[in-house]
Parts: sequence; C-alpha cells; structure tokens
Amino acid sequence: MGIFGKTWKINRVAKGSPDVYYQMGGTIINATIDPRITVHSEAGSTQRQLASHKVVEAKPVLDFDMNVRRLDDYIIPYGMPSGEAAVPAHTLYVTDGTEHHDFSSAKVNTCRVRINTTESIRASIQAALKTDAAPSLGTFLYRTEKAMYKDAVTTLTIEGSPITGWKEIEFGVDNKVMQECLGTSIPPSEVEEQEAVYSGHIHRAKPSASKYATAIAGTPQDLVIALTDKQSSPVTKTFTFADALMKTAKIEDRALGLVMERIEWEGSSLVIN
Repeated sequence: MGIFGKTWKINRVAKGSPDVYYQMGGTIINATIDPRITVHSEAGSTQRQLASHKVVEAKPVLDFDMNVRRLDDYIIPYGMPSGEAAVPAHTLYVTDGTEHHDFSSAKVNTCRVRINTTESIRASIQAALKTDAAPSLGTFLYRTEKAMYKDAVTTLTIEGSPITGWKEIEFGVDNKVMQECLGTSIPPSEVEEQEAVYSGHIHRAKPSASKYATAIAGTPQDLVIALTDKQSSPVTKTFTFADALMKTAKIEDRALGLVMERIEWEGSSLVIN
C-alpha cells in the first residue's frame, strides 16, 4: 500500500521540551527529505571491479513548500532574520505518516516567497540538517486563518516609486549554510551560515519607462515589499532591501499581447518591520 501526501506534517519543537510544538505559519504543500550522500570510489589496476567504494559524507536537507498564513511564525525569524542576524538553529519534527524524524540543530539555507496573481502566496524553504533521531510524536499544530493571496501586497516600490501591473513577485534569501563532516562522522558535525545574499524578481506589464536604464547604469535602488496577513487583527510585515542592484530589466515583446518587463535584483541587506 502506498503512502499518501496527506500524511506529511512539519512543526518546530522547543529545544529541551519535545512536547511543545509551534506552527510553521502555513499549510505544507509538499516536502522532500534528501540525505545527499557522497560516495568515494577508486579504480585499481589489473581489475574492473572498483578497488574502493565507500560512503564518506551525508549532508541531508529538508525541502518543503507551504502556502503562507503568517510570516512571523517561521519564515521571518528562522528563514529571513532581519538585519542579517544569526540564523537560529532549531528542531523540526517531520513525519510522512510512517517514518518520524527529529531534526535538531537545523538551519534554514534558502527561503523564498512567491506571489503570483492566480494562486496563494507560497514559501519554498530548504533546511540544512545535522542530526536525525526517531521522536515520540505529539500533536502537530496548524494556523486556521485563511491563506494569503495577491491582495496581501499592500506596498511594492522601487526607490519610492510604486510598481503596478505586476504578474509575479518573488523575493528571498540564500543564507549559504555550510554543513561540515569532520573526523570519522558521516553526518554533519557542524552546520553554520555564511553571508546572506538576497534576490528576487518582479514580472510586470511594461510601463512607459522601464528599469532598463537603472540596470545598465548599476544604480542601487531601495526595494520595499509589504504584506498583510489574514489574522483577526491583521499584521503587516514590511521587507526593505536597501541599495538593491537591478541585474536585468528584460523587455519581452509578445505578439498581440502585453509587453512584459522582468526585473531581477540582488541585495546585501534586509530590514523587516
């Protein structure tokens, strides 16, 4: 009998209190656990069989997508800490219904938020893992308010100018988390973040003045995105990427259709209010 995806559950669990569960801020859409094994092989002379063949490293990751209901449950504090703060190590309990995992000392490697006009706001997250144990599961928790959609975007500006007519917005961070396998250990001995690099794109109908000139001049621009959730007392979170660099502002001429502009940008700082 196959295992169906409805059995996937993920929660953050309090360190030292494995019966204290915390919501992730959205509903899990899909999830993948990848052990990322490194095999070392050596050929020997006078024989076709490998002279040596051994697993030497494992650098496991958890990838998952979820729709977004609250940004401050997990995405902001654990995925995109404001002001390039340290990426917190934390424990994730994960189950597919038959196998249960206690991933302690996990750190978010990449976190991306995608806003499309035809679907709920999605977050794609990859957590770099360190240790894995078999937990005794408790009760998983979930947010009950409605998922956020395109109407959650209350501010979208570049250098103070509103960006309208957009089709898709995406922004996120690469925390460049490094997993090091030391000594005789095959799983990681250390998991630590390096520099934070922010990036994203905006796909919009081309206005009379595009961002082409800004991109080709290499002019830094402040990019601001504000999102308001669906809590009974709605909470707005404002992401300010100061001095972001426009990597491209491609003009896409579609026959008998909209002329589109795709703005891609990269930044080195983020403040969240």
